[in-house]
Amino acid sequence: MPLLALFAQMAFYHLFLLAFLLGAQIYQSFFANITASNAITRAQFGILQAAIWPMYFKLQMVVSVLLALTYPGHGEATLFRGSTSLQGVFDEGNCLTVMLPLMMMIVSSATNAFVLVPTTIRIMWKMHVESAREDKLRGNTESQSQEEKNNFESVRDRKAVEKEGLKSPELKALTSKFLYFHLTSYACNLATIATSICYAMFIAERCL
Repeated sequence: MPLLALFAQMAFYHLFLLAFLLGAQIYQSFFANITASNAITRAQFGILQAAIWPMYFKLQMVVSVLLALTYPGHGEATLFRGSTSLQGVFDEGNCLTVMLPLMMMIVSSATNAFVLVPTTIRIMWKMHVESAREDKLRGNTESQSQEEKNNFESVRDRKAVEKEGLKSPELKALTSKFLYFHLTSYACNLATIATSICYAMFIAERCL
């Protein structure tokens, strides 16, 4: 087959999207995220995460939907079974190897994009505001308090506050909620990554 003819094949776009999704997920979750947390302050890391993760999960969801729409079917490639596009995804023979992983990827990424991450970010900002308010009540100067409001880099490190026993009940409640939504979001992301790897393995198995 001529090289340019690949651009007319849905199989090319399907495999390209799968490779792109796997690479983006692994790089962002296990390399960029860890590197950033070690290279910048906690406050800067919070700002960075609040900007990156919503976009990341929306991209994850869109690519997962495109994977379902570009399913090639047996007419274009021997690696795939059933009809093309969504009809092939929902074919009876593809329930476990195609429909289930793709639907799990779409649902988990959409849950992160529209529920878990926005909620986590809102709670995070409330935590910073509450921490700044408590620092002010503990006797910080007016100039220091204003600086804390404008740039939460000066807010005490959460672990240090816990260690000193200075956390109010309100801040403890916010921290518990933050950890719950953050860990749930992280688990959903890992589930999406694992499911996309399983889907790639189903395709690779047919090559053997």
